[in-house]
Amino acid sequence: MQLVAEQLSQLPFPHFYISDQFDVLAASKSAMDEFPKTTNFLELVDVGSYRKAKQFILEKPSTTPIELLLRSINNRHSLYDVYTLHEKQDRVHLFLFNKEREIEKVQEIIRSLETQLFNLNVSLLDKKVKLEKSLKELQDVAMDHDQLTSVGKLAASIAHEIRNPLTTVKGFIQLLKPYLVDIGKEQYANVALDEINRANDIIYEFLNSAKPQRHKKETVHLTKVLQDVALLYESEAILRNINISYIPEKNEPLVTLDTMQMKQVLVNIIKNAIEAAELSNAKDTFIRLTTHSDRERVTISIEDNGPGMSPETIENLFIPFYSTKEKGTGIGLSVCKKIIKEHNGTIRAESQLGKGTTFHIQLPLYNPPMT
Repeated sequence: MQLVAEQLSQLPFPHFYISDQFDVLAASKSAMDEFPKTTNFLELVDVGSYRKAKQFILEKPSTTPIELLLRSINNRHSLYDVYTLHEKQDRVHLFLFNKEREIEKVQEIIRSLETQLFNLNVSLLDKKVKLEKSLKELQDVAMDHDQLTSVGKLAASIAHEIRNPLTTVKGFIQLLKPYLVDIGKEQYANVALDEINRANDIIYEFLNSAKPQRHKKETVHLTKVLQDVALLYESEAILRNINISYIPEKNEPLVTLDTMQMKQVLVNIIKNAIEAAELSNAKDTFIRLTTHSDRERVTISIEDNGPGMSPETIENLFIPFYSTKEKGTGIGLSVCKKIIKEHNGTIRAESQLGKGTTFHIQLPLYNPPMT
């Protein structure tokens, strides 16, 4: 097969047409722009690669490229992938691709995807804040049984206003997911999609609050649940100059729980920790998640170095409607305690003014049935 010289000269990447003695018979415009003028291709090859280049280029046929360090027009050596195509017994086409340039393009794509995902996470967190605020309004209204009709109208309105933007965000994440899989960032998309589904489940429960709800418990790796929640708040923590970290155990603890409910508990506590850390006078603010297991139980610890709480606040912390926040309802932690109790666990807080707060959640480990 004979290639057309005019077409080869216009290739967007370097091309050389050489003899079996490596004499350059023709070169594309791109090759002339990128390499110094030469009569023999080996003059461009790094000295240490001569033997490898000779053996590979004259090998017929060759289905894979070779990596060669080649001298460019500015006398700088760059790494190239070199492909060969034998046209005659003593004629060879060389096609060159700059690996460093390709890597830079890939890195640029990765940076662009990470920026898009970061913006989507920030948008999702904003929607979640609006959702939580609206759901708290629902709870306040629902306490008055004479206003059940208004609750139904408000619930329908909230479902419409919140589900639409969440659906849009979910669509964008699903479009990005194949690219994230290619660059090893699939977990970001998975966590975002899980949290959107969780938000939709919460809306569904409120719309069907008159019906008894069946919570699905399953045996899961607690490490995965904690990693998902930490990753969810990673972007918000960065925006607020807070370092959020999770230090997993060597042996992943297995627990039986309702994942959605447990994430609700962790999100509530981490959200409070972020608000506390923002009020800290510490130079480096942090939120640290750790676990510790013994034979029968696992303890989740969520620590922050915020301003801490007084003994009176600690004593009343889990009492419904008790809140130290100006606009707080005092419902969040009481709901958390109820959920943990339903999982046969315990929750407590220890704190010192000026030194921060740590919440400890203790849960039973999975106990496989005897056979």
